[in-house]
Amino acid sequence: MEIIIKPVDQVSGTIAAPPSKSYSHRAIIMSSLARGKSEIFNILKANDVFASIEACKAFGAKIQEDNDRWIVEGAKLSVPKHEINCKNSGTTLRIMTSVATLVPSGMVTLTGSASLRRRPITPLLEALKQLGSECYSKNGFPPVTIRGGKLNGGIAKLPGDISSQFITGLLIACPLAKNNSTLELTTPLVSKPYVEMTLKMLNKYGINVIVDKEMHKFFIPSSQNYHPIKFNVPGDYSSAAFLFALGALAGKVEVKNLDHEDVQGDKKILEILKEMGANVRVRKDLIEIEKSDLVGIDIDCSETPDLLPICSVLGAFVKGKTHIFNAEHVRHKESDRIRSMTLELRKMGAKVYEKPDGMILEGTGKLKGAKLDSHGDHRVFMALVAAALMADKNSSIAGLETIKDSYPSFIDDLNWLGVKTEVFR
Repeated sequence: MEIIIKPVDQVSGTIAAPPSKSYSHRAIIMSSLARGKSEIFNILKANDVFASIEACKAFGAKIQEDNDRWIVEGAKLSVPKHEINCKNSGTTLRIMTSVATLVPSGMVTLTGSASLRRRPITPLLEALKQLGSECYSKNGFPPVTIRGGKLNGGIAKLPGDISSQFITGLLIACPLAKNNSTLELTTPLVSKPYVEMTLKMLNKYGINVIVDKEMHKFFIPSSQNYHPIKFNVPGDYSSAAFLFALGALAGKVEVKNLDHEDVQGDKKILEILKEMGANVRVRKDLIEIEKSDLVGIDIDCSETPDLLPICSVLGAFVKGKTHIFNAEHVRHKESDRIRSMTLELRKMGAKVYEKPDGMILEGTGKLKGAKLDSHGDHRVFMALVAAALMADKNSSIAGLETIKDSYPSFIDDLNWLGVKTEVFR
């Protein structure tokens, strides 16, 4: 679907941040591994999370929605009766690939959308093989096939600079391995906050993991058990980042439903905006961002890959040069986000230069309306919407349906802030 975005002079209003997608995935999957009933409140109702719910059901978990909560009853894992379609969710694919090694016996196949089948999986499969598992893929990409009952434990070495989801999947599965497991990273860990989130959640479910200070080595004792819990999913800083950017560029936006003490790495958007010169006020119950004159800065995206699209939009408008770097791993997301944002911002007249690990932008202060493409990537789509709102005339953006992956109410929330849109199917 395509949407027409009309430029605005000002946005204003208060919005509740959507629930965290990352926490929702982890809560559903870990609860499915627990013996007993867990209650999860405020789960994000988005396609990526639904992919994890359906995958867990296929492995035998009972999951149902009950008013404002989801009840998840874990069960002994069984071989799915059919191929599991992870849709467009890399998190689902990578975590459930590790979980699939825990079924007693039999073969499990996981696949997904055309976009998902372009995302690398070899490092995870090689690590699982080192731990005794049998798993296969075609040319290092999904679909993947796993033989259950083979997660013996031991030592696995894998790179940390491709996807933190590989490590998360292994951390979730290895407590149920036959023997103790040790994960050793051969390269520095990217997206470290996501692994910290996984460790935090594992602790809530009663799982113990011993980690060195640099997060290069993880020791996971075997024969552990997941315990059912009650958990409230916090708001999502990754999605809120688009609202914060709009406030900084075009008015005043207040965002509720965010935990100021949470480990989410994308909280860094507040530091980035402050350094650029935005008026940022963090209060007890909300965060307020107000328009101000912004300047270019250097932005390290090694731990915050989901911020690159919106940071590139900010860089197109601020005064001076913005350098986004340490973001090679962003090329392996729903799209190659460095390439996608470079191509689309250039259509709008931005001065942007692509680099192997990021982008350099020279702020122009104003962009041109254009016909834009999300490249099938929800975060690219939302970033382009923000750019289009600041353009000199209307823009059309293909890929409205992508927001269902992470922020289904995005357009409704923008309308609440005063944005005018027109949808074409």
